[in-house]
This record gives sequence, structure tokens and C-alpha cells, in this order.
Amino acid sequence: IVKFGEFSLDMDSYVLKKHGEIINLSPKELEIVVYLIKNSGKKKSQEEIYEAVWGSSYGDISTVSVHIRRIRKKIEDNTQDPRYIKTSHGFGYFFQGDDNDI
Repeated sequence: IVKFGEFSLDMDSYVLKKHGEIINLSPKELEIVVYLIKNSGKKKSQEEIYEAVWGSSYGDISTVSVHIRRIRKKIEDNTQDPRYIKTSHGFGYFFQGDDNDI
């Protein structure tokens, strides 16, 4: 189980909870969260995320940004200034927990 902020993520069962309550994420949203957490602090391009989650390097990679936006709506207090899933402008995304997280 990985903890960050008020969240806990069971990496085996793919269940994300906030204060013990399950956060309803789609399977792909959960896969993105798990992938970013496993690569915490490392910038990942949309292409890398797409390939890791969808299993292909070909396809509509814009779905990555759509999924990131949906995830942020569900877990971030302020989607304009996200605490966990950060944007690396011109490159992609990365997960950043607090100093005592993960």
C-alpha cells in the first residue's frame, strides 16, 4: 500500500482511497496513477504513458491528457494547481508526493 497525503493506494488490488473512502477511478485512470507513482518524480511523456497503459506506441495520445484531467478532478483539491500529478510543460507529467509520502 502506497500512501500520499490523505490517500492510500493498494497496488495489488488497484483501490484508491481518500480518508478510507474509495475514489472511483476507471481502470485506465488507475493504471495511469499506478504508473506515475511507480515512476515518482520522473517526467513521463504522453507517449510513454500511452505505451505503458494502453500497450501501444500508436494511437490517439491525446487521451492521456483527457484521463489526467479526469484524475485531477477526482483527487486534486485545486486542478489549476495540482498537488500530486504535475505537468512538465512541453514534456508530459510526473507524480510528486509530499516529502513523507511513498
